[in-house]
Amino acid sequence: MIRRYYRVGPTIWTDHDWDEETRYAAFYVLTCEHRTVEGLFRLPVSYAAHDLGWTTKRVLKAFAQLEADDFIEYDHDANVCLIVSALKWQAPKTTNHITAAVRALEALPATRLTMRFGQLAAVHADALAHRMAHGMNDATEAA
Repeated sequence: MIRRYYRVGPTIWTDHDWDEETRYAAFYVLTCEHRTVEGLFRLPVSYAAHDLGWTTKRVLKAFAQLEADDFIEYDHDANVCLIVSALKWQAPKTTNHITAAVRALEALPATRLTMRFGQLAAVHADALAHRMAHGMNDATEAA
């Protein structure tokens, strides 16, 4: 089993006026097994419902609140979730981490969130944004 660790700041308790259910959904999105470090990943609502033991309607309600608070963006057509501040909290820094992030992005279904992710990378992760703009060919040049 691969263990992944993600940063969850203490302001999660104070930054939003969430009810218990929304906060629980936020923790789920931040720590679920489907998540990637860069914060853009495939997460069908049915997976979340199964993992949480919730109905799809309950998950959608919590996700809608997380979206309204700019915590996540969700592409319902592609089943892709973006944690808006993931790169701010834990941007990939090393060449290997950046390569892994680009490969994970390339494996995603086509999604409107890729452009938004690129905008966030330009602000919080220059090296990742550069690799996204120039493709995987830079991996051999950077190594």
